[in-house]
Amino acid sequence: MNLGFVFQGERFPLINPQRSIFKPQQMRYLLSSKTVFPKSGAKVWYDDQCEVHRQIFEGEEAVDYAFMGQNPAAADNRWLREALENHIPIIYFLGIAPGRYQAVLPAFISGGMPRL
Repeated sequence: MNLGFVFQGERFPLINPQRSIFKPQQMRYLLSSKTVFPKSGAKVWYDDQCEVHRQIFEGEEAVDYAFMGQNPAAADNRWLREALENHIPIIYFLGIAPGRYQAVLPAFISGGMPRL
């Protein structure tokens, strides 16, 4: 369930169930990002699904996050770049089981952005 929060009488969800990157249209910057927990036997779409748990539980200061496709100008990648350039804190949802997440916050984009 994605209840989100209410601000000035308007409901804002915290995530988009269909996408990993989420920027509500009412907000200027990215709000959240998530890495799903790989389901047994399901296709792993991005390498970060395999490494992020190890990185977090071994105490690494940064985790890998795969960008959407190869286009650095794609909306999701632009939102990540804007969060990096403007030092915007986001909510990072770490998949802990299929459909279940642990919020890690604040989280910051720290680099590794593809060039425009």
